Amino acid sequence: MTTSKDFAICEPMFFPPISFFKMLKRHKRLHLETNEYYQKATYRNRCYLPSANGIQMLSIPLLKGKNQQLPLKDVKICYEQNWQTQHFKTIKVIYKKSPFFEFYEPELEVLFHQKKEYLIDWNIELLNFILQKINLKIEIERTDSFQSIYQNIEDFRNVFINPFKDNQFNKHLTVYHQVFEEKIGFQPDMSVIDLLFAEGSNAQLFI
Repeated sequence: MTTSKDFAICEPMFFPPISFFKMLKRHKRLHLETNEYYQKATYRNRCYLPSANGIQMLSIPLLKGKNQQLPLKDVKICYEQNWQTQHFKTIKVIYKKSPFFEFYEPELEVLFHQKKEYLIDWNIELLNFILQKINLKIEIERTDSFQSIYQNIEDFRNVFINPFKDNQFNKHLTVYHQVFEEKIGFQPDMSVIDLLFAEGSNAQLFI
């Protein structure tokens, strides 16, 4: 018999923060909310990395209409500017001296050459990449319709806002070595790729 702790629901994010995976590790299945209305200035199209100059935000540009109460599943990515090349260049500059970046660089570069039409498809592609690399086995499925309240599912929608806002999972996170820690100090709850490039396949031990 399943319980509420077996299943979780949350919105899909762009290279989610470590706290998201701390939540995910406690569940067997993740329902991705695809039918909510898009909310700007969130992890849905942003991620945060600790760089030499402080916290660096990467943001995916979206087509006009993103604020017109579109369901998340209908939000489209804008390719008027070559943001993918810039994002990958930024990631490479930050992590070229990290212990494990070189092991993931080729596959990551291939991902950043893909051109997904919809934001949700891009986020899910990256989520699957991370789950595989940290060896976290979670069943994932998309929601069919929006429900404000779920039975027998732990609801974490809008719990993960940004790394500067506390949530129940980003307290007492395990410390690991960051590339620019000596310069800017340890920055908690960054994108999970920061942990992956620092600890490789052992990243799950720090979640």
